[in-house]
Amino acid sequence: MRRYLIAKELTFVHIHKILKLLNSGVLLLFLGALVWLGLLLFQSNEENGSFSEKIPKTKTLDKTLVTYEKIGEGALKISSELKSFPLPDLKREMRFLGKNTRPDATIYDLLIHVGLKGSGQSLKVVSGQKLYLTYVEGEKPYLQFSSEPTPLWIMPHLSESGETLVELGVRLLTEGNEKLVEEKKTFEIEDLLQKEDPSKKDPLFQQAVGLLQKGHWWEPDRLFELYGGFEYQALKNHERIEFSYEEKPNVVHFRQGDTLVWKDGKWSRVFVGKETRKAPIAQAKMVTPQKIEWELWSSDGLEKASVTHEKERAQ
Repeated sequence: MRRYLIAKELTFVHIHKILKLLNSGVLLLFLGALVWLGLLLFQSNEENGSFSEKIPKTKTLDKTLVTYEKIGEGALKISSELKSFPLPDLKREMRFLGKNTRPDATIYDLLIHVGLKGSGQSLKVVSGQKLYLTYVEGEKPYLQFSSEPTPLWIMPHLSESGETLVELGVRLLTEGNEKLVEEKKTFEIEDLLQKEDPSKKDPLFQQAVGLLQKGHWWEPDRLFELYGGFEYQALKNHERIEFSYEEKPNVVHFRQGDTLVWKDGKWSRVFVGKETRKAPIAQAKMVTPQKIEWELWSSDGLEKASVTHEKERAQ
């Protein structure tokens, strides 16, 4: 009768101990730990397979990860059929600080801001970029980002529906470039969203948000419809928002769905595209007879704000 795998998730301490043994080259102790884990967690008779891709050698890994021929006999003999490896609950170690949801963002601009609690590190990465992780030893071992490939990695990415997901993987190879262990799982991190430290916020974006908040919303100018002529027909039925720049009024006309860009210290209406990239933008998401709801994004799209205007009464 075929036996099925029943496994529990390992804590980071368990994974840390195993990777430490791999790095130190203390093969016998590693095998003992692996056998102990195997007896508790693994029973598998699946067929052995091959894996062609190999992680480049780094200072983090010993040149020889595991060689089946050196394992020995009896209780220390490990079958190359062993393929499963319980993955850590990385969700408890991660921080999610934001993502780029700008309407003008291309696939290359879809940045995700993630961090690690233990090390305090954070990185802004492109959706689908693989990040390698390593452990720092000490009284309380913790994870940090590695500049070189390691067996443990994550890949933050955005789903088609806009959810922020992280793929977590572990891959270990033998000396003969054969797969010893390769496991993956995916989890969502939207619920881990944390507010960034106010001291780290973009001052340019804060200035742009502040000025939009001070704007005054007026109903459409009926003079355009009655006396504007052909030249002003395009502005018929457009809402008006008035700003004051150095005590000089400036009126911007817009409709629901239009985008404003912050450039040269003031807001102006533009079409979404090259004109709007690399600058703070605001989009009129909803216009009702009573209020306007704006969504604003910073230059990199990782900071976001909302502003609501109520219509001014004509005097």
